[in-house]
Parts: sequence; structure tokens; C-alpha cells
Amino acid sequence: DDVTASDITTRDDIQWTADNLALWRERGEKLCRQVYGDKYESLMERVSNISPELKAAMLVEGYGKVLSRDTLPIVERELCIVAMLAVKNKPRQLESHALGALRCGALEADLQRVVKLLGEMLSPERCAEAGAFIDNVIHKFKKKQTCKLTS
Repeated sequence: DDVTASDITTRDDIQWTADNLALWRERGEKLCRQVYGDKYESLMERVSNISPELKAAMLVEGYGKVLSRDTLPIVERELCIVAMLAVKNKPRQLESHALGALRCGALEADLQRVVKLLGEMLSPERCAEAGAFIDNVIHKFKKKQTCKLTS
């Protein structure tokens, strides 16, 4: 028998149907807020200005249905996204998702391990650039955390 979209469930048995649209949106918004932190509102405004449909798809499909699944913890998902963006040389998104990984509980060492693994796929120069970029993101994250503690 052919599998249809209504037959697909996540591990937590929430069917991927229109009936659950509000749940997917809620899960997507919650996770997206966690990943983007204080940049969430401005991101949503920018995306909505491009296309309200894109914003809805990003929250429901991308973050609600895909990234919020419990089959792989969000920290590992964010680290995979970091690796992909580093390989594709997408610095703006790389910064967002490296920060997102840290906000979701990744350790500095986790990001540094990702860079080390990239050494097998990138030239030494590109790997050094990615490493310096990730180190800068870690520095920005720590600086912001310090500012929060002293405020």
C-alpha cells in the first residue's frame, strides 16, 4: 500500500494533518524563539515583509513539523545545520544557527568539534575561516551572557 501524508506521524504520534495546524504553528514558534532568541521578532518581521506565506511555512513546516520532532534532539539538529551552513559558506545563517545551537544547550566544544569535522570536507583555508567565524560567534554569545548577568 502507498503511504499518504495522513499516515505519517512523529514519534509523539501527532498526525501531520490540517487539523493539527495550530499545534504545529505553536511548536514551530516556540522552537524558533528558542533558536533565534532576542532576534526572533525582527526575523519574523523581515520574513513576513518578504512573504506572509513564507513566514507561515517557516514556522509550521520548517520549525513545527521538521525541527521540533523528537527523533533527534534540537542541539544535534542545530549542530548539523551549522555544519551544512559552514560548508555552503552562508555566514549570516551560520551565525544565527551557531548562536541557536548555543541557546539550545550546545557547548563551545560541540561547535569546535563541528569545525574539526569540517576539516575533512573543506580546504585548510576554508576550515580556518569557519573556525575563526565560529570562535567569534562563541565570543559574542559569551559576551551577551555576561551582560545579562551584570544587568
